Amino acid sequence: MNDTRFYSVVEEELKNQKMHEGLWLKSLTESNGNNEAAKVLYVKYRIEQLRKDAKMTLGMENKKKELQRIEYLRKEGERKQF
Repeated sequence: MNDTRFYSVVEEELKNQKMHEGLWLKSLTESNGNNEAAKVLYVKYRIEQLRKDAKMTLGMENKKKELQRIEYLRKEGERKQF
């Protein structure tokens, strides 16, 4: 997922007022209650979160592929023994 898609996700969250409560509270607190400044911070924090989630998902997918490859090679090795 690229950054453009991340921004679209966050835009929808703000438009529909479906923000992640913890991040919104953090943003609002750090902006001293200024809603507009809180939105800017929320976008920043949420994009960071989405990037981390995407990296973690990619890492898990890569790990799964590697385990499948190892299993395949193990089975191929067993077949060659017979």
